[in-house]
Amino acid sequence: MMISMHSLARDDKKLKSKTLDVTLLLFSVITCALLLSEYTISTILPVNENFVEICTALFSMIVFFLSLLEYKLGWKEERVLHDSAVKKLSLLKTRYRQVYISGTINFNLNRLFNSVMKSIHPIPEKDFLKYKAKHLYKIEVSKALSGNPGISIILLRLKIKLGLYN
Repeated sequence: MMISMHSLARDDKKLKSKTLDVTLLLFSVITCALLLSEYTISTILPVNENFVEICTALFSMIVFFLSLLEYKLGWKEERVLHDSAVKKLSLLKTRYRQVYISGTINFNLNRLFNSVMKSIHPIPEKDFLKYKAKHLYKIEVSKALSGNPGISIILLRLKIKLGLYN
């Protein structure tokens, strides 16, 4: 469950940071376009030169605000931390499987477990239940898909959401 939850957190932060990056880029391009074509706009469109200057200043402030927001939120850094947690937990899971299959006792595995658990970034408390629900839903879909390999995933998800699947 922890691998799944960290994967969801990583993907969440990735989507948020990409959205913020694209928005920042969009407003930067608009600001540059306004700066480069300030006099052209006022000759083509029936607007006052002050209007173009005000728009340029407004978009510049938006770019500045978005840059501060990006820095303050730290979504990219959190994404990296959750990605690292996914990799460490996956390695730990693989080691436990190897020990289980071989049937041997490995005391170093306990040390590795403690080390990994201390080193990974925690799931934020406010997101825990959301990620747990998504994880349990994923398990439910996976079980249902194993029982009906040919079924449409969209139809299967709809049945589960509506409570029509046993």
